[in-house]
Amino acid sequence: MDLRIKTSSLKGMIPATQSKWSVHRMIFCSALASEPTVLTINSLSEDIYGALDTVKRFGGDVFPVSEREYRITPIWAKKATHPVLYARESGTFLRFIMPVAAALFDSFEIHCQTAVPPYAPIMRQMEEHGCACTYGDGVMSFKGKLRGGRFTLAGNSGGRFLSGLLFALPLLEEDSELSFTSPLQTSGYVDMTLETAAKYGVRIYKRDNGYFVKGSQHYEKPFDVEKLTVEGDWSSAAVLLVGGALGGEVCCGGLSIESSQPDKAIVPLLSAMGAEIRADKRTGSVFAFKSKLKGIDVDCSSVPDLVPALAVAMALAEGNSMIRNIGWLRHKESDRIRALAENLGRMGAKVTEYEDALGFTGVKLLKGAEVDSFGDHRIAMAMAIAGAVARGETVVKGASSAVNKSYSRFFYDFRLLGGEAEDI
Repeated sequence: MDLRIKTSSLKGMIPATQSKWSVHRMIFCSALASEPTVLTINSLSEDIYGALDTVKRFGGDVFPVSEREYRITPIWAKKATHPVLYARESGTFLRFIMPVAAALFDSFEIHCQTAVPPYAPIMRQMEEHGCACTYGDGVMSFKGKLRGGRFTLAGNSGGRFLSGLLFALPLLEEDSELSFTSPLQTSGYVDMTLETAAKYGVRIYKRDNGYFVKGSQHYEKPFDVEKLTVEGDWSSAAVLLVGGALGGEVCCGGLSIESSQPDKAIVPLLSAMGAEIRADKRTGSVFAFKSKLKGIDVDCSSVPDLVPALAVAMALAEGNSMIRNIGWLRHKESDRIRALAENLGRMGAKVTEYEDALGFTGVKLLKGAEVDSFGDHRIAMAMAIAGAVARGETVVKGASSAVNKSYSRFFYDFRLLGGEAEDI
């Protein structure tokens, strides 16, 4: 559904939605554990539904204990033989689940709208270690169980596949070594994986140029808690904090200042742009106040999910700005580089699109226009913030359904903060 966004000022306090990255990791570790685990999941997005559905297709089960608590039953009691999985449009899910499924099953299928190219480096590594893939008519068919050994990947192979691989390797009989041919670009997301695995008793050891994983390990239910909670999501909070910095006063609560999530970089990045932003380590609250922003030049290769929100801020920041090393964004839910350049250009921004970068010369005002979410949750949220600070009305096509992928209550929270959004 399309939404009409009117000029408004975002003010107030809102709890951050839970980190999708953390929920995914904890769901799959719980499914691999020896005993059932209860997870507190405050918001069910399409991606989280997909992960819970996969637990069932692996042979586990999911029982609602209360409105926000879910009991994850491990897969071992009735492990599937040839699971058929559905990735839908989620590239994160697809790359995350491939190596885990390959460690568990002799064969499986993933139905998806966008496949990983058969000869991509990650696919070659899986084939070299016993698991081959064929693709056709929206179905990726895998045959052969993954084996341990030496894995070699470029450092820009993607944190989602690396995380899936690191979750899978402890399940294999053999020990494994993972090394990189170039600097790792997604270390924050991988650190989240190591921390989650450690909660479930699995040890993965860092080395100078990679990781060592002992084989034949077992995931165990965390012994020190009855129920596990999930930390707040920095990438979603970043959009609202940009809204505060551009025209209001926003506080996002429930965020861990010491989190491994790379997107907590929004705090120093907004500060570098001149924003008045404060982070309270004790309470986990982050405040962003209306500020006069200035342009900066930033490498976003390690924080690609911050790009849509940063692009809106840079469009209105004084002077020149540049977001570099973001070529991978052309292969997300949309071509985000093209989507941002086209949408913000329609709103009067001075933006230049490069192959792997976006350049801005700040303007004083954005003007309302009809823009497109391109079915992309992060584009929809960023354009809502742009519409709130623009002069006149902005229509964001497909915005209402797009945010369901990761932050289904976004527009509810947007309205609670004073944003004006109405269905068309």
